Amino acid sequence: GAAVYAAALAELDAAAANFQAAVATTPRPSDLFYGNNLGNWNRLINTLRLKIHLTQRLVTADASRTAINALIAGNALIADGSQNFAFRYGSNI
Repeated sequence: GAAVYAAALAELDAAAANFQAAVATTPRPSDLFYGNNLGNWNRLINTLRLKIHLTQRLVTADASRTAINALIAGNALIADGSQNFAFRYGSNI
C-alpha cells in the first residue's frame, strides 16, 4: 500500500509541475473539466494529496501531520461546488 501512495504522490507532483509549465503556454480549448482554469487544477491536486495523507496518517503520523497542516495552511483546496472535479454534460442530445 505504501508504494502505491508514494507513486500516486509522485504522479501528483509531476502533474503540478506540468501545470506550472503550462502557465507560460497558450491554454488549450480541450479542457472539459475546468475550462483552462489552472487554479482549479492545482486545487484538485492539493485535495487529492490531502486525501492521501489523511489515509496514511495512522501509519506515517509525523510526516502526514506535517503535510496535512501545510496543505490546509496553503488554502488551495477545493472549497465549493464550482471547483468540483465533475464532468458537466451539455444539453445537446
